[in-house]
Amino acid sequence: AIPPTTLASRLPAETIFAILSLSIPTRLLSASSDNPSDTRKRYKTLKSCALVCKSWRTPACTLLWRHVALVRRSRLTSWIDSPALGKYQIWSLEITGKLAWADAEEILGEDVGDVVERLEDGGGDFGLRSLSLGMFEGGVPKSVWESKAISSIKHLSILSGTDLLAPSWAAQQEEAKLWSTISPSFQLTTLRVDACTKPMFETLLLSSQATLKALRIPLYSLEGTHYPPEFGQYLHLISETLEELVLYHSLPTTSTPFLKSLVNLRTIDLRPVAPYHPLTNEEIRTFLKWAPGSLRKLILHKESNAWTAAWRKEMEWAKRRRLPCMKGLKRVEIWAHTKWGPDVEWAKELGEVGIEAEVLCY
Repeated sequence: AIPPTTLASRLPAETIFAILSLSIPTRLLSASSDNPSDTRKRYKTLKSCALVCKSWRTPACTLLWRHVALVRRSRLTSWIDSPALGKYQIWSLEITGKLAWADAEEILGEDVGDVVERLEDGGGDFGLRSLSLGMFEGGVPKSVWESKAISSIKHLSILSGTDLLAPSWAAQQEEAKLWSTISPSFQLTTLRVDACTKPMFETLLLSSQATLKALRIPLYSLEGTHYPPEFGQYLHLISETLEELVLYHSLPTTSTPFLKSLVNLRTIDLRPVAPYHPLTNEEIRTFLKWAPGSLRKLILHKESNAWTAAWRKEMEWAKRRRLPCMKGLKRVEIWAHTKWGPDVEWAKELGEVGIEAEVLCY
């Protein structure tokens, strides 16, 4: 017997797509790489929707394929061989090599090249907007960076531990030579780099100097040192476009003057390198001196109770001195593990002088 047709199966595909988009939490549809549990929930939820009935399959698969995360080599291989590849547009692609569990076969840098080559073979409109690469053995091939398949990306993340530079000095020199010949096929609006070489950083900035609006400066160079001062000198390339900056406060105070050149910077997210190493009063004061007058939002991450007292004191000093960064500041976010009394009091004090402040918990 033919089963009765349900109302859900008779709806137009566009209507089903809209219903699924609205009924599934936004965080699951965006599949942030910072939250792997959301990625798993998203996959299971949309896979179940795709199996409801034939009319649900295309709308659910369209949402499922928008954000792809590949963390095992076996899954990467299956994905490359999938007949569905090319039927649905991919918006974001995350590929992670080394994993926490030892029995998982790692994805290599050359595998990334295979993925991009397969995307090109699929043809059609390359709708890829976001690319996230993390922790590979061996470098990512030059062909990846110049591929048409990633020419439309606007957001690039090179995550912590990415071994794009081998540890030997000879390999470092080879990698530097490689990046001196690369001409990326994309123009970025967001660049998140946890670790890279100076040639890579410079090349990526040069390719996107007219479009880049958000930047996370690398915490390490792959020579194994914190924050080479040379990174500051590259930022003049994007001094007129950059609006958001994630900054680790290991940056030497001698390199902070570049902040003043970022004339359109609206947001600074100031992060600690490691816990229990808070900024001193002098370092906070130096930062406030050089922070630009265009600053509207400051994001801070609490490290200790003494940290709160130091920031509270130095921001009062900056307000009295009428430093440029305090004139336009509208919001301060204080991220902490708990809402501690003095933090809340400080937030109220900032509110009394016209700065919206909030203590947020991780």
